[in-house]
Amino acid sequence: MMCGPRIVFTQLETGLVDVGNGSRVLMTTRSLNVANYADSRGVYRLRLLSEEESWVLFLKKAIRSSNPWPEYPEELKDLPRKLVQRCKGLPLAVIVLGGLLSSKPCTYREWSRVLERLDWHVVGGGECMKILATSYDDLPYLHKSCFRYLACFPEDYKIEAKYLMNMWIAEGLIEAKNKGELEDYAEDYLEELVQRCLVEVVERSPDGAIESIRLHDLLREVALHEAAENDFLLIWKKENAEGNVSMTRRVTFLENIDKSSSRNQSNNLKKIKMPKLRTFINFKRGSVIGTRFLLLRVLVLGNARIRDLPTDLKNMIHLRYLSFRETDVTTIPSWIGHLQNLQIFDIGYATIRELPESFWKIPSLRHVHSSDTNFIVGPPSTANLVNLRTLGYFSVPKSWKKSYPHLHGVRELKLLCKDENDGMVIHNLMSKLNNLLSVTFFEFYPPSGVIDFSTSPSYENIHTMYLWGYRDHPTIHIAEMPPNLAKLTLAFFHLNDDPMPKLEKLCSLKWLKIECIRMEVDTIVCTYGGFPELQTLKLDSVNEMKEWKLEDGALPMLKFLRIINCDYLRALPDLQCVTTLQELRIDGELKSKIENKSGEEWDKVKHIPTITGIF
Repeated sequence: MMCGPRIVFTQLETGLVDVGNGSRVLMTTRSLNVANYADSRGVYRLRLLSEEESWVLFLKKAIRSSNPWPEYPEELKDLPRKLVQRCKGLPLAVIVLGGLLSSKPCTYREWSRVLERLDWHVVGGGECMKILATSYDDLPYLHKSCFRYLACFPEDYKIEAKYLMNMWIAEGLIEAKNKGELEDYAEDYLEELVQRCLVEVVERSPDGAIESIRLHDLLREVALHEAAENDFLLIWKKENAEGNVSMTRRVTFLENIDKSSSRNQSNNLKKIKMPKLRTFINFKRGSVIGTRFLLLRVLVLGNARIRDLPTDLKNMIHLRYLSFRETDVTTIPSWIGHLQNLQIFDIGYATIRELPESFWKIPSLRHVHSSDTNFIVGPPSTANLVNLRTLGYFSVPKSWKKSYPHLHGVRELKLLCKDENDGMVIHNLMSKLNNLLSVTFFEFYPPSGVIDFSTSPSYENIHTMYLWGYRDHPTIHIAEMPPNLAKLTLAFFHLNDDPMPKLEKLCSLKWLKIECIRMEVDTIVCTYGGFPELQTLKLDSVNEMKEWKLEDGALPMLKFLRIINCDYLRALPDLQCVTTLQELRIDGELKSKIENKSGEEWDKVKHIPTITGIF
């Protein structure tokens, strides 16, 4: 058993050849044995925080202040110090405890109650586990269920926020108030877990929304323990088939099912009685599927080796979340229309090419996800999808040229144009949609060659836009873009002028990518005060750009700049004035002009901490 890590690291070592370029590979682990197998001479043991370091970190989290010595009520006296001492210098414990207290009034009564509760005995022992469990115990009831739900996912798994929140909604774990959108309340629940430091944010969108999260190993242990204690979740193993699972509400498969045993396990599942099962999730390759659990609300068969849907599925009338993502399913039968409670349907990266008309008659649909490899024809013009919020990666149906389906609640729209006339169809459709927040259009040619979204009632609400044109189309002109855009991609367009004067006036824009663009002019200009909030700028294959002028005071917040495949660009702009720039990525001739920390362009970039491709 102990030879496994050594073999793995030996194999890795053959692929990590030291070529003397200054690169390093850093590996982190909680196991000293694993570290010793990797390199017994280069192990760095992270020390515990000192009391003063713990104190500073605690105050940053509990009082949300960057000041290491923020003011707090006199009545607290030495109580915060006592709380910090209980953390024993463990950074995770300090962070979680600070997150817990940040949600409470800064009073002696509230903080002292937390200190008293830290004496509770929790599984695993140790002060750190007690602190983590106390933070969990302090959550409201439904928030606790949402946290336990994270145990469904594999260790170190990057969890996509929108899919997680949709699962919460499907399970009825999100309580809507004051007629608000369920998705908005789900975001609030997730933000609450983040603020309490119970989950780690991996990615946020430019407008600040959480895109993905990850669960720390120790916090996952808390989630697993609480899920097991409350019969909330069962992680399926071979031995489960012999036990009593009649009370199980959720099952998740986290291990690969080998071909020799998959049929037996599938047969075993069909025999097992789990009358209360509400969720069935598969993460690994295998053909295991349970089809007789009639109370299921969530069925996720990602990666499952299935081509045809079992007919028993049509009897699962309580299903709200159904995913065949990355499966071999090719056809959706017409009986899918029997699932009249279905809210979320995900067929991304499957091999499905069409959906039956009966599917679009399901009144409860909220989120329908395809992928840019499918582009299934969208709903017919007769569809009445008043509850739909997401329509992702569908082609424009011919019927839309005469009339439109009821899509008034859609927030996220991703469409493919099949011909130039579809651009007018999309333009007219947007004039009827009041709630759009994010749009993505492929092979898009705007009416009369002018990009103008000012006629859309969602004009000021749209924060994300991805426009992918087709370079063989005639030249287009950018007239009006939604003023509150936070993220924008322009790709495969032929522009008649410099796009920067129009784009730099977007005061909320934080992320911009211009890719595979042809221009009638050879110079782009960013003026003083332009792009006041932009943090990321990517220029990729802007082929005719020969010069980029950057005035002092432009791009005042820029942190990341990428210039790739811009072969006509003769020189870098004057980047010395962009003092916020943290990373630059360049290639080709521009790269050669700053190699060896010298060359004619070096003075323009020497202040930037990270420059990819110099050495």
